[in-house]
Amino acid sequence: MPFTPSQEAAAEVLPAPQDTCVVAGPGSGKTSVLIERYRRLVASGVSPLRILAITFTEKATNEMRVRLLEAFAGQADTLRAIERAQVSTVHGLCARLLREHALLAGVDPAFQVIAEQDLQPLLEDVLQSTLDAFWTAHPQRTETLLEGIATTAVPAELLSIYDAVRAAGLPLENLRQAVDDGCGPGWTAVLAALDAVPNAPGSGWTAGQREAWSRIAAWAVRTRNLGAPGEEHFALEGGPPGSLARVPAALKETVRLLRNDLLPRFLSALAARHYRDERETLFDLLVSFDDAYRRRKRTAGLLDFSDLEECAVRLLREHGTVREAVRARFQHILMDEFQDTNGVQAALVGLLRSPGRFYAVGDVNQSIYGFRHADPEVFRAYRETVRATGQRLVELRENWRSRSDVLAATSTILEGAAGIEPHDLIPARRFAPSAEPCVEVTVARAAAETALGWEAAWVARRARALAGCLMLESGPARYSGMAILLRSTAAMPVFAAACEREGVPFSMTAGRGFFDAPEVADLFHLLRVLANPRDEISLAAVLRSPLVGASDAALLRLRARGPLAEALGEETGDPVLVQFAGRLCEWRERVRWTPPDRILAEAMDDAGCETGFTARARANAVKFLVTVREAAQRLPLDAIVDRLDRLRSSDPREPDSQAEDGGDFVRIQTIHSAKGLEFPVVFLPALHLGVEGGSGAIAFAPQIGLGVRWRNPASDKAVADPLREAIAAREKLREAAESNRLLYVAMTRARERLILSYSRTDKGARNWAKLVEERLLLPGDGARVLTVAPPAGPAFPVMFQALAQPPEPAPAALPAPTQGAPHASRIDPPAVRGYSEAAAAVTDVALFAHCPRRYWIERYLDPAGVFPAGDAPGWSDTGGAAGLGRRVHALLAGEAVDASEEEQTLARRFEESLLGRRAASTLLAYREWSFMFAVEEIVIRGQIDLWFEEGGEIVLVDYKSGGEENLDRAAVQVQLYSLALQRHLGRPPDAAWLFHLPSGGAIPVTPDRDAAIRAVRALCHAQERQAFPLREGPHCQKCPHFRTECPAGRG
Repeated sequence: MPFTPSQEAAAEVLPAPQDTCVVAGPGSGKTSVLIERYRRLVASGVSPLRILAITFTEKATNEMRVRLLEAFAGQADTLRAIERAQVSTVHGLCARLLREHALLAGVDPAFQVIAEQDLQPLLEDVLQSTLDAFWTAHPQRTETLLEGIATTAVPAELLSIYDAVRAAGLPLENLRQAVDDGCGPGWTAVLAALDAVPNAPGSGWTAGQREAWSRIAAWAVRTRNLGAPGEEHFALEGGPPGSLARVPAALKETVRLLRNDLLPRFLSALAARHYRDERETLFDLLVSFDDAYRRRKRTAGLLDFSDLEECAVRLLREHGTVREAVRARFQHILMDEFQDTNGVQAALVGLLRSPGRFYAVGDVNQSIYGFRHADPEVFRAYRETVRATGQRLVELRENWRSRSDVLAATSTILEGAAGIEPHDLIPARRFAPSAEPCVEVTVARAAAETALGWEAAWVARRARALAGCLMLESGPARYSGMAILLRSTAAMPVFAAACEREGVPFSMTAGRGFFDAPEVADLFHLLRVLANPRDEISLAAVLRSPLVGASDAALLRLRARGPLAEALGEETGDPVLVQFAGRLCEWRERVRWTPPDRILAEAMDDAGCETGFTARARANAVKFLVTVREAAQRLPLDAIVDRLDRLRSSDPREPDSQAEDGGDFVRIQTIHSAKGLEFPVVFLPALHLGVEGGSGAIAFAPQIGLGVRWRNPASDKAVADPLREAIAAREKLREAAESNRLLYVAMTRARERLILSYSRTDKGARNWAKLVEERLLLPGDGARVLTVAPPAGPAFPVMFQALAQPPEPAPAALPAPTQGAPHASRIDPPAVRGYSEAAAAVTDVALFAHCPRRYWIERYLDPAGVFPAGDAPGWSDTGGAAGLGRRVHALLAGEAVDASEEEQTLARRFEESLLGRRAASTLLAYREWSFMFAVEEIVIRGQIDLWFEEGGEIVLVDYKSGGEENLDRAAVQVQLYSLALQRHLGRPPDAAWLFHLPSGGAIPVTPDRDAAIRAVRALCHAQERQAFPLREGPHCQKCPHFRTECPAGRG
């Protein structure tokens, strides 16, 4: 595909080098542009060994290497250079620099980088040792500090602050700046405000107002008498007493000013003064921890990721010869995702760059990693510098990913929102017109405790309805082309459970999704039992799991005899438990020299678990065994269990496993983990849910410093010092901006269909849901297609619906067989009391309603169609009419069919009818719409020829190409189709029609839910009794089984 003018400008290599900033919007082809820029540099004579390409993840690095190898395919010399070229992450680059100059950098030449999963345990261990030592050396100082800080999570907050300070590239000692408490001026302002309190009540005041004035005046006298600011002033928290509603109008502004402004600012300054010594203790503790942590790493020859950056920056900053040598080595630097850099990384890039040789790609609107200390101001500052100095600034505005309506919805919802810079999203990819809206919004209206469950059920059912039915550019939608993206992991289990119930295959990328998978949890419990025989909870879990398969009664019997482990060892009656007890004793002995993963694998083999595993469960089990095997190479069993427990609780976004890449499953993942990905269909549910914002009692901002929320000595409530107040105000703005950017990223992952949903209670919409409601001007209820005007460009349709009741539950799945039982008892089968099938097609029900005996012949006696069907056109267009009916249906569905003149005439007959013209005029029209729903204990499946919505009216159409005498027999089908739509939409269709294609006539059918259910019950009743009587009449003579397989008409 040829490059656009903006892409061409971004990739061009100019004769005179210039620093370049490329603002690359979502779907703009930035990776292709970056690769092309690299290719052209090489084509201009620059060796790949003189080009430094920096990315932020190993995945992105590997992808770039593959793309570069493809770009230079067939060029042997260049490919050899590419294989040695510096294409790496920031940390990979730093590690290479430090190994090349280890002595100058002051690091162990053989240093190892601490693995991410090992870092947190090390930090916690060193901090605990530091706290213990500090307490021993300074017990009084430590106690007053811990009592003064308004949090019980001091260790966790200290580690968070330590990480933030290092990411900013600031020495800890720089934080010791004194806080300007401002107590004096603050107290003076409070006293001045008290002068506005009158000495006597007003003449027109009510009794209530006089009482309110009396209490305020008394409080003002006590406050004036406090003297110079001191600890007793903390009791002023809350301000003047009483309800503001009863305060006289002349006093209200003074009371508001005191409560909301003057007193909070004064108390904040007072806290800074009061806890001045504790603040010094806090700094001393942080410095002590930093010293201890660095000593521990130095002794072990370890560096963490922050060390890599810090040491590389120090090396380049303090050793000019090294800096110049590195600059000379890399003639050009290309950097992707520059908006995700932090302060230290920005300093590193500044030291590496030569003038006119830096090429950065980024987009402020896609900066979503503030929680990892990414600072979009780094990219914004570079962009403005490039602009101000007249160097090259290129904006890639064309979007090659998404449909225009998806982009229009994104712009409409987020135009002008905090954190979102103006950036036109220009649709560049050509899609075939869509017969229905590409943007959907669904609202679940319910009580807070049930709404999310409703919403999740709807999302799962919607995914199931779209799979195989929604036509995309690549063909029918598949589960593998769908993603359910969530703001955090908290709601993931709800949506995963809904998918499980609805039979929608899924993969969940979430912190505890993998470890909470049943097969992984069972193996983990067994690992805990091997490490600690007295772990009663884990032993009980293992006994109940498929690894053993003990019954609840057996467990109760064991528990009645005492501790579970002892009772199991003494068991003599139950052969299952006796066998497992022996194996467990053997495993505990062998685990001292046998890798624990082998023992876990033996336990699975003994139980035969794998035979009942799904592909995902099998892959999850293998992944867990591999994790245990890798840990066992350097850790004892107790430490392995401890490490896995930490990994599970730390939420490192560990995905559950899949049997193979490209499996047909819906992905449930966080928006952050979907950055850089795209999907044909994107669900963005739970828009009403926010995330817990703000930092803890101890907070840090590079531009402000370190602030603390202290305990008010008079009330035990928290009072923030001035720096903490300033940080809170900054955090609020930063979090709002990043929240909007996160929604921007989420919406622009969608290629062809964007489905938004949220739950709404009587309290109104919140968080993103509020923004969506306001910007799209959503109605309060109903189901309709809205026409929305974006900030620029043509209007676009949005399919809106409000769920007033929960979706119909999915049919209950058959219970899975219990796995792992080593023996089974044989019992005689019970007497058959009745039989009915678990599922039936709509055509089955309609055929039975027409003639029970014909149903029996065609569905039971001759399911393979051995008997001749004849050529008589029956109720279902069998025989000679079948092919014609199928091809006409295909034509009306918009498929490419080699149709005869007759078939084309029949199709045109509907298209030119009033119903056909109405269907063609609406955006919301569904053709060949498949469905499945339950009526009592039977699942009904089928396919509706056409349904559409026009002007708020839902219309159902069923085509028939057989004889007119058979049209009345199709009424049962239409009744069931109406019930299917009612289950899907929450209301029946407003009109239902049988359209007879040969005559062009439309016959109305009144939707009748009860009639449809009676027809299904009649079929079930007949199946249970195995009774399918004759129903003789004039129709028999047109039946292909007349006087052959069917005795009708024989006299």
